[in-house]
Amino acid sequence: MEGEAMVQQSQQAAGQVLYGQAVILLPVRGETLVLNASATLLWTVMAAPVGPAALAAHLQKHYGVCERRALADTHAFLDTLHAAGAIEGWSA
Repeated sequence: MEGEAMVQQSQQAAGQVLYGQAVILLPVRGETLVLNASATLLWTVMAAPVGPAALAAHLQKHYGVCERRALADTHAFLDTLHAAGAIEGWSA
């Protein structure tokens, strides 16, 4: 969508996918996050700047959820990662 925020992985976060789950290290905070499969999908897409609508479209394609649910889940995911300091470009 035009004018929508572009989000991406923070330079302060280091992530690796292990056994199908992203493990995100946040050294500045001394924290580690472990993501489930759907969150790992979104995390990997966010290696480059991407809009929330495009992220939601990935959820729709891979999990067959409706647009409304995909957008709600995407926003909740972005809110959580923003609060943890793992992403840039999103304000809750």
